[in-house]
Amino acid sequence: MPKLMAVLISLVTIAAVLSVMGRYSETRPRDSFPLSHYPMFSTKRPDVATVHHAVGIDMEGQYHPIPTRFVGSGGMNTIRKQIRKIVRSGRQRSQQLCLRIAKNIAQDSSKALGHVVRLQIITGRYSIKDYYRGQTQPLVRQVHSTCDIPKGEK
Repeated sequence: MPKLMAVLISLVTIAAVLSVMGRYSETRPRDSFPLSHYPMFSTKRPDVATVHHAVGIDMEGQYHPIPTRFVGSGGMNTIRKQIRKIVRSGRQRSQQLCLRIAKNIAQDSSKALGHVVRLQIITGRYSIKDYYRGQTQPLVRQVHSTCDIPKGEK
């Protein structure tokens, strides 16, 4: 009897797993717990990503990513959503964000970004493959606002 029970449990488990695989053939597969096809990981991703973010510019004109701690509180995704919302609300709010981040950089006691003299809020379109191969410049850069880092507060 224990062997028969083990076989039945195995067959039910295999059938449950195989039932999820049928969803892959659907145009818009339906996801459900606990039998998931993990769309977060299995969905084809685009080759180009659009990212709204802040970049610093040094005296030589080189671009430097601005850590999210200078932008606001929360994790990277939260900060990116906040920047996207501000950018979409218009140039005036984008300029206010730029000035706030510039002030935070100037007041930073670690002087981690002491070489940065200017700040931009941008929307960049990045080739994901190229980015992870070290080519971190965007394919397209749209500047929403620009401001200088206050000198007296550095």
